[in-house]
Amino acid sequence: MSTNTRALVPLAEGVEEMEAVIVVDVLRRGGVEVDVAGLAGAGAVLGSRGVTVHAERDLDDCLEGDYDAG
Repeated sequence: MSTNTRALVPLAEGVEEMEAVIVVDVLRRGGVEVDVAGLAGAGAVLGSRGVTVHAERDLDDCLEGDYDAG
């Protein structure tokens, strides 16, 4: 299911893990195309409780993107 809706979820060191993961999960379940982007680039982002969250893209690569939410 796709809604043709796009959202950007930026991640930075110290991110609240549950806030990031739940937002991405709910949007994707609703058919939204979600880009998870790291401020320091793609890859591992250390959350506030020591859990590593994965940024799929570099935020710089998303800045020119056409997003409906972010």
